[in-house]
Amino acid sequence: MVLDVSFMKETFGTLWTGVPVTLSLTFLSLFLAAPVAFYGAVLRLRGARWGSGIVRWYVSFVRGTPIILQILLLYSHLHERIQHARQQAVEQEDLQDNRRPTHE
Repeated sequence: MVLDVSFMKETFGTLWTGVPVTLSLTFLSLFLAAPVAFYGAVLRLRGARWGSGIVRWYVSFVRGTPIILQILLLYSHLHERIQHARQQAVEQEDLQDNRRPTHE
């Protein structure tokens, strides 16, 4: 087995093109997650019964399930929910269009 240095250089250059996308996704997720985490911590510290319970359940779920299961749940159910919401929006729009009087 021979080490192919030219392939390594080419691949390394290709990998570097993905760094901006990776960093932008990282900062976007931090930007979105930081406020949620902050308010979750405040709810836990204040000891509000309902808020603390929700935060405890969320932390227990995230820590207690394998990441692959979380990804499976997120991608399979999120897609279904989005499709369902779109379908309801289309149906609602159709209902509103049918109720509007036509001025002809």
